[in-house]
Parts: sequence; structure tokens; C-alpha cells
Amino acid sequence: SLPVSVPMAMYSYSFMSWMWKRQSRRYREGYNITEVLSNIRTMRSFGREVREIQDYDNMQKASAAIQFETNAMQEAISLVNSTVRKGIDLAMMCFAGYLVQSPASSLRPEDMVILVDSAKSLSSNLSS
Repeated sequence: SLPVSVPMAMYSYSFMSWMWKRQSRRYREGYNITEVLSNIRTMRSFGREVREIQDYDNMQKASAAIQFETNAMQEAISLVNSTVRKGIDLAMMCFAGYLVQSPASSLRPEDMVILVDSAKSLSSNLSS
């Protein structure tokens, strides 16, 4: 489980850090929103109120889209990590069952419980 989980964790971290940097950049660009709001009163005198409101709406929509994309990616990575951990657990249970059922093996069912419990413990340690 460790050879699979470590590269997955490293890939997820690098991808999420890229997403966070991108989101931070978009938020910095969206920081102009406060300036837009404070200048709406001034812009009214120039007849640009409608344009400023449209710019504000566009920035809000862009921020919402980035936030949605980031949340969706976090959930997708979480789903993949969970699926891999469950797959590893299932593989360990099948392997333990095979070892117990094998005629050449001297393992007992109690040994299977210990093996599966150890795999679960390792899996939970990797996930936290």
C-alpha cells in the first residue's frame, strides 16, 4: 500500500498546490472588486455605472468558477485516494484468504484476522 500511496500523495499535493496558486492569483486579480465598489459612486458621474457593475459580476463569476473547480478537484482526489485504499484493503483480504485456504500454508483463520487488522491499521495511518 505504501508504494502506491506515497506517489499518489505527492502527485495530489503538487496538483493541489498548483490549484491553490492559481486560485490565489485569481483572488489577487479579484481584489480590484473592492476598488470597483468604492468607485461606483465616482463612476456614476461619468455614466459608467453599468459597465462597472458588469465588471464586478464578471469577476464574481470567475471567482466562483475557480472555487468550484478547486472544490471538484479536491473531491476527485479524495475519491481516488479512498478508492485506492479500499482496493488495497480488498487485495489484502483476498491475499489473506488465499493464504489461509492454501493447502501448503500452515496459517489459521486467526492469522488472517491479524493480517487484515495490520493492513487496516497501515491504511488508516497512511490516510491521516
